[in-house]
Amino acid sequence: MIKSHDTQVERSLITTQSIVRLGQRIRLNFDKTRDQWILLGPEKVISLDPIAQVIISRCDGSCSIATLVEQLSTEYNAHSKDIEEDVLLLLQDLVDKRFMQL
Repeated sequence: MIKSHDTQVERSLITTQSIVRLGQRIRLNFDKTRDQWILLGPEKVISLDPIAQVIISRCDGSCSIATLVEQLSTEYNAHSKDIEEDVLLLLQDLVDKRFMQL
């Protein structure tokens, strides 16, 4: 947790050892009208691309980001460092916006 001296805002920084799950009152839903997956919270919504949906759907609080990256690397036959960077960026942004939590 980092506190900014200027604004007194706390920010949780994620690492590959973090275990992430949906934030309180946040749901992962398929929106039939939009024909896409969304994260839905009180008075806020984020549209997800297919890759973000796969990542978020696996963030159920049962495994670390490192384990998730390893699974995705094997499943998609991709370099784990590339996947790790993308996953950390996505999840940090969603934690900052309180769509996801540690």
